[in-house]
Amino acid sequence: MTERREFLRTAAASAAGVAIAGCVDDDGEQAEWIAVASPVEGTLYDVTASQAGPHAVGEDGRVIARRDGDWQVAVATGPTGAANALVGAAASDNGRHVWFAGDSGVVGVYDVDDRKLVDHSAPMEKTSSWEDVAVVGLADAEWVYLVNGSGELVRGSHANGKMEWTEPVEPGSGSSATSVEFTGRGLGFVADTSSNVFQTIDAGESWRRIGVQRGGVNLNDVAPLHTDEIAVVGDDGAVFDYNGFTWTRTDAGEDALLAVVRDSNRGLAVSDAGATFRLTTDGWTRETTTAENPLRGVVLSGTDDPAVAVGDDGTILERHI
Repeated sequence: MTERREFLRTAAASAAGVAIAGCVDDDGEQAEWIAVASPVEGTLYDVTASQAGPHAVGEDGRVIARRDGDWQVAVATGPTGAANALVGAAASDNGRHVWFAGDSGVVGVYDVDDRKLVDHSAPMEKTSSWEDVAVVGLADAEWVYLVNGSGELVRGSHANGKMEWTEPVEPGSGSSATSVEFTGRGLGFVADTSSNVFQTIDAGESWRRIGVQRGGVNLNDVAPLHTDEIAVVGDDGAVFDYNGFTWTRTDAGEDALLAVVRDSNRGLAVSDAGATFRLTTDGWTRETTTAENPLRGVVLSGTDDPAVAVGDDGTILERHI
């Protein structure tokens, strides 16, 4: 690890007034979550990775960005300027565009290269609150997917700064949709508050229910791995894994798990009790954090960026591994 990264990590921990806990690994990387200074005090609902570093969204339409090791406000009052809360965020495949959506139908896209914000709110004249957003494709050639509390999904094509939206569809029976994720232009998943997970293989034209069998719990987030492999988290601390054929339940804790993220070898989840869980060879293992507030969003580490978890009262945790 370079001296510059060591300086930035130490300075961030000092600014937050938090001692770095735990040991470091053989490469000198910090192995525990640390709290870092936040530029906002309101709740942060989601976080996503971009080519310019992690970006998080939250109350009052705030979008904050990690730049040169520090978190800064990138957007102060949302895409419309009305300070509507932003609850979901996702990036284009090349990480140049960060999309976000939230209360009163607000939708916006932020170009992390030129730091330009464009408003695409109220698609199809929908002004109900969006619960999540998913994005597939490169910047200026994206498909954008939005879900709301009425169980509706709206999809749009973005090209040359313009959006073309399609009529809303209901993947299920109208239960509140909580999460939407796509692994490619055609393959996507939606989870809802009635323990349902729906799958599409035709970019959202049609949907089928794939579970969760005997779930019996509100589902809060879905994380696709491969073509038919996903992980889903719910209100009772359960992680449900699907391999394309069967569901497997793992109890990570007793508190509601609000967000999960996976790739082929790694996994992280966060709870409303401020806990973080890491997927190990022994299953989901609770980690040590200093968080006392609910954590609502999490993203895996990248080549040059730490893993990040965000939550209430502007809480930001970083894990440098």
